[in-house]
Amino acid sequence: MGVAAHRSIATNAPVLWSDMVEEFSRASGKAALSAMDLHDRWNIYAIGGLNCAHIAWWVGLLRGRAALDALFFADIGYITCDFAWISLVSGAVPQTARPTLLVHHALTIACAPVAFGQPLLMSHLLRCWIVELQSWNHIAMRQLESPRLRRICQAINTPLFCATRLLGFPLTYLVYARQRSSSAQYLLEAPRRIHVPLSIAHLAMYGLMCFWGYRMVGQRRARQAGRSP
Repeated sequence: MGVAAHRSIATNAPVLWSDMVEEFSRASGKAALSAMDLHDRWNIYAIGGLNCAHIAWWVGLLRGRAALDALFFADIGYITCDFAWISLVSGAVPQTARPTLLVHHALTIACAPVAFGQPLLMSHLLRCWIVELQSWNHIAMRQLESPRLRRICQAINTPLFCATRLLGFPLTYLVYARQRSSSAQYLLEAPRRIHVPLSIAHLAMYGLMCFWGYRMVGQRRARQAGRSP
């Protein structure tokens, strides 16, 4: 394929995406979905299913190395697909959130090869998934058809953000650090050359979440100011 053909595809990519969405919507008998709606609806099912699987693992219903491996690959597969989607389709998420979401996904993908085959690190990733409970709720606020359910999601969104991202996420690091120091085998799985970059990446992720929380509070105050007389 020549350079001109590549340029033609790149130039017409938004049009091709729009046509694909319209065709998808027409086939389903619904009005045309926006790029964000289509991405949201995929995430409702993808994150929802993964959340159920992770909860089962957290409470001990799923056990063993096979379950750990399967969930690890499912997580990385989802993050990789979502990273590609957001990268290629600028309207898939709000523009203000797109850069930080891409950084979040890129950091996760970068850590995956290091964690692969190491139960200590793979388990840490599965515990970190706790933040996706709030991700699902945040998307459900926009996509659930029931006004009552949307109101419930809106009411619990900020408390859930604080519980999972501002408290739960740093607690997962404490569990990992305690587990790492509990045996010589775990120290071999996460030696200093891995532990230090992982700790930095975890701190960077937490910084992103604090930024998202700051922006969320700022947006809420702006909406309240707009409604005040």
